[in-house]
Amino acid sequence: MKTLLKIIFLFFITIDVYGTPQIFDRLIINNDTLRIYSNPLGRFGYNIFTDTTYSKRKCDSRNCYRGYIATFQVINDSLFLTEMRDCCNKNLKVKLSVAFKKTFRNGKVHLDWLTDSIYAQLGTNILYQNPYKPIYENELELIFQKGLLISKDTIDNSKTRLTYKKNSGKLSEFFFKNVPKGAFNVLFKEIRVCPEIECDDSGKVTKVTISDREHSKYDKLIIETLQKIDDWDVLYLHGKRIEWKWSEWIVINRKTIKMYSL
Repeated sequence: MKTLLKIIFLFFITIDVYGTPQIFDRLIINNDTLRIYSNPLGRFGYNIFTDTTYSKRKCDSRNCYRGYIATFQVINDSLFLTEMRDCCNKNLKVKLSVAFKKTFRNGKVHLDWLTDSIYAQLGTNILYQNPYKPIYENELELIFQKGLLISKDTIDNSKTRLTYKKNSGKLSEFFFKNVPKGAFNVLFKEIRVCPEIECDDSGKVTKVTISDREHSKYDKLIIETLQKIDDWDVLYLHGKRIEWKWSEWIVINRKTIKMYSL
C-alpha cells in the first residue's frame, strides 16, 4: 500500500513539474513575429483579464493558465502591448483603453514598468520542461529596462544532451549491465528504487540519492553502480547549465534479472 501511494505521489509531482505546454504570447519586432515563453504581464495581466475586464468569463484552458494571449511589439526600441485575447474565444478582446487607462496611448500600452528579459524560441525544441521553461536549441534574449530595449542576443543551448530522459529503460539497462554478476543471487523480495542523480558539466555522475522508500542492504551497491555513469543528461537554458532532478524506477526481481542475464 505504501508503495502504491508513493507511485501516485510521484505521478502528481511529475504533472506539476512538466505541466501542460502553454500557448505562447507573440512579440513583433522589425518584420518578425516571434513566439515568446516569458510572461511580461505576469499576475498583473491575469488579474486585469479576469477581474477588470471580463469577470464572468468561463474559459479554463489547461494550455493557457494565464487566460489570455497577448501580442507585444517593439517600436523604436520601446515595448508595447497591442492586444490581449481570450484563450477560448479569440474574438473576445480586452479593452486596453479601459484596463490600462493611465498608460494607454494611440491604441497601445507602453510597458514602461518592465525591467526584465524576454526570451523567444529559435531553432528546434529540445525538451519541454515546464510551461514557461521549454528548452530550445537557440533562444533570442531581449533585455528591457523600464520598457526600453537595451540589448538583444542569440543564446546557444545546443550543449544540452538527453541520453536517458528520451530513452525509457536506458537507466535500468545501464544498471543491470554494470552491477557485479551474481549480486542478486539471493533475492527474497522485489526491490524498487527511484534514485535522484546529480552530475557535473560533462555528465559524470557525482551524487546518487535513494530516499523514496525504506533503505535496504543493496542501497550501497545500487549507488556505487549508478555512480559509474559518465554521460548523464545535461541541460542548458538561457545559455547556462541548469540543475534538475529526474530519474526512473529500477525494478530488481527474478524477471528483470533473467532479462539482463545476471
